[in-house]
Amino acid sequence: MLIDELTETLNALSHVYPYHQAVGFYVEKAGADEAVTAPLGARGLLYDFYLDYAMESPRHDSKWRVYYPAGLL
Repeated sequence: MLIDELTETLNALSHVYPYHQAVGFYVEKAGADEAVTAPLGARGLLYDFYLDYAMESPRHDSKWRVYYPAGLL
């Protein structure tokens, strides 16, 4: 499954940035069920962060704790 491969890659990178939150947000908005995104959420949702810089009037997704451009959705 692609999410499993993504999770393995994220583990291997050991990066501080919470990429799994961004991936979970995008995959969910693309229409995936919660069962698909659950492994990403299980990694922890510790940070509120921005998907882009200099956004005007960003919106916040409280589930994935990301700020995204208002025109994205």
